[in-house]
Amino acid sequence: MNSVNLFGRVGQDITLSTAANNRYMVKFWLAVNESDRTDWIPCTAWGSRAELIAKYVCKGDQLIVSGRLRPREYSVSASGTAGKDEIKRWDMPVEIMRVTFVAGRVRPGANSCPDISDDLDEAPAPEHSSDYCPDFIPDDEPGQDEESS
Repeated sequence: MNSVNLFGRVGQDITLSTAANNRYMVKFWLAVNESDRTDWIPCTAWGSRAELIAKYVCKGDQLIVSGRLRPREYSVSASGTAGKDEIKRWDMPVEIMRVTFVAGRVRPGANSCPDISDDLDEAPAPEHSSDYCPDFIPDDEPGQDEESS
């Protein structure tokens, strides 16, 4: 069984985008605190879940997410020139199938995230937090059971 449950804080403001398959998606890092460290877990959500997360979640908000690991391989160019010196990389984001918004800050409306950068006590987000899963195009259609959940 491929099942993941996490409780953590969102590491950056959420941006809704459209993938190559014309479905809405969001990707972000979730800071999960352990007793002696903070682990940064890459997460993705698709379709209506992505829309809800983009509309109501801001940097620093606490979430409980349930989903599955979606390993994938991609290549990056070491020299910055496409096709030359490609390095293969792996990542394993959590594809969110269920999200629970934990009580947090009161906001006057959707998409009005306050600047809370001074409020976070977690470790800084990974340097590559804004571009993990570059040009992510899934091999299959994730979230097919989206409407039934």
